Amino acid sequence: MRILDSISFQSIFLIIGGVAFFVLLLILFSGRKKTYRAARMLNKSEVEFKKKKGSQEQVIQQNALDLFFEKTKLLAKFSPYNVIIEARSIEWKIGYKEYTGIFLAGAVALSALFYVYLGKTFMSVYIGLFAIIGPRIVLHYKRLQYQMNRRDRISIFMKSIANSMSVFGNAIDAIEEVMPLVHESLRSDLVKAVALLKSGKALSFSFSSLLEKYSYQDLHFFIDMLEVAHEHGGEYNDLLSNIADDFDQTKLLHLKLSRAMALAKKAFYQNGIFVATLPIIFLIAEHGQLYKYLTSGYLDGILGMFVMCLNFVIVCFFWHKLEKIAKFDLDGE
Repeated sequence: MRILDSISFQSIFLIIGGVAFFVLLLILFSGRKKTYRAARMLNKSEVEFKKKKGSQEQVIQQNALDLFFEKTKLLAKFSPYNVIIEARSIEWKIGYKEYTGIFLAGAVALSALFYVYLGKTFMSVYIGLFAIIGPRIVLHYKRLQYQMNRRDRISIFMKSIANSMSVFGNAIDAIEEVMPLVHESLRSDLVKAVALLKSGKALSFSFSSLLEKYSYQDLHFFIDMLEVAHEHGGEYNDLLSNIADDFDQTKLLHLKLSRAMALAKKAFYQNGIFVATLPIIFLIAEHGQLYKYLTSGYLDGILGMFVMCLNFVIVCFFWHKLEKIAKFDLDGE
C-alpha cells in the first residue's frame, strides 16, 4: 500500500508539475508569438517606407543648376530639386523632365508677351528666365488640391472607425476591418499602429506617426476618444461618430468657402488676362496703329512700354493678394 501510495503521490506530483510547465510554456511562447508578429508587421511597414523613400532619393539627385540656386537664399526655393521634393511630399510625382516642361512653357509665354511689351525686341528672351517661378505657381495650386483630398481621406477614416467600433468594440479589430477602405497613404500608418497596439503600446503612442502627418485638431481629439472607447467599452462610440460628423461639417464649410472664392477668382482671372494681353489686342486692331502710338510716342516709346510692363506687374501683384486672401485655414494646424 505504501508503494502504491508513493507511486500515486509521485504520479499526481508529476502530472501537476507537467501541466504547470506546459501552461508556462504556452503563456511564454504565445506572448512571444504575438509580440514577434507585431514586430514583424512593424518592421515590414518601416522597411517598405524606407525602401520607397530610398528609391525616390535615388531618382531625385541635385545637379549643377540646383547647386547654383542653393548659393542664393532668394533663389533656393525655386531650384528644381526643392520644387520636386515639395511636389513629391504632396503626391505630385514629377521629375526634372516635367519641371523643364513647365519652365519652358512659361518662358515661351513670358518671352512672347514681353516681345510685344518692349516694342518687338529680342531682349524679351531674357525676361523668359523669370519663368522659374512657374513650377512653384503650379505647385501652389497642386497643394490646394492636395489639402482638399487629404481632408476627404481623414473624414472617411474617422467615419469608418466610428462605425466599426460600434460593431467590434475594440480598436485593433476596428482598424483591421477598415484598413482596406482607407486611402493607401494611410495604410502604412495603420499597419504600424496595429502592430504597436498588439505589442502592448498605448493607442495615442501607436497613432503618433499619423498625427504628425495629419495634425488636425479634430483628429487628435478623435484619437483620444478612440483610446477611451478602446479601454472602457462602447459607451463612447456615439461620441466618436459625433466627432467624425463635426469634422465632415468642417470639410463641407471649407468646400463652400472655396467655391465662393472660386467665383471671385474666376472673375479676376478673366479681367486680369484681358488687361495683361491688351497690348496684343492693340497690335492686331486698327492695323497696329494703337500699338505704334504706344511704342513710338513719348520719349521714343519708352513711356508706353513702361506703362505696359507696369500694367503686367500690377496684375501679378493683385493676383498675389487675391491668393493670400483666399488662403483661409480650417485645418487647425
